[in-house]
Amino acid sequence: MGRGNEGRRGRVRWWPGPAGLTLGRIERTMRETFYLFAYGTLRTDPGGLLEGCERVATGVVRGTLYDLGEYPALILGGDDPVSGVIWRCPYPLLEALDRYEGTEAGLFRRVGIRVGDYPCWVYVAGPELGPRLLPETRVETRVGEESA
Repeated sequence: MGRGNEGRRGRVRWWPGPAGLTLGRIERTMRETFYLFAYGTLRTDPGGLLEGCERVATGVVRGTLYDLGEYPALILGGDDPVSGVIWRCPYPLLEALDRYEGTEAGLFRRVGIRVGDYPCWVYVAGPELGPRLLPETRVETRVGEESA
C-alpha cells in the first residue's frame, strides 16, 4: 500500500495536507495527546464524550460543509471557510471518538490536517454519507459564522 488516501473501508485514512505535514510527524506529536478539530456536534462536547479534553483554540479549515439534519458533514474539497474548535485530548479517547463517528460503518473517516499551528484529527464524510451530500444540503459559510 502506498502513501495517500488508500485504505480499507471504515479505516482511518490520511489526507495529504499542506507541505511539511506528514503522517509520521502527526503520530509522533500525538502519542500521549492529540488535537481534534471539531466543526459539528463535537464542538460543544455532547454528553461528556470529551471529558478530559481541553479546548485550546478556534480555527478555520477550507472545505465544503453539508447539513444532514442530525449532524453536519465536511469534505475537504472546496474553498468555503468552516469554523470549528480545537480540543487537546488524551490519546486513548481516539477509539471512543471513532465509534461515536461511525468510522467502521463508513459514516465518517478520521484524517489528519493542519489548523493554524495545530496538527489535528478531523472527521470528514465517509463513503456511506456520499449519497446524502447533495447541493440542497450544502451549507454556505463565511468566516465568523457558526458552522452547523
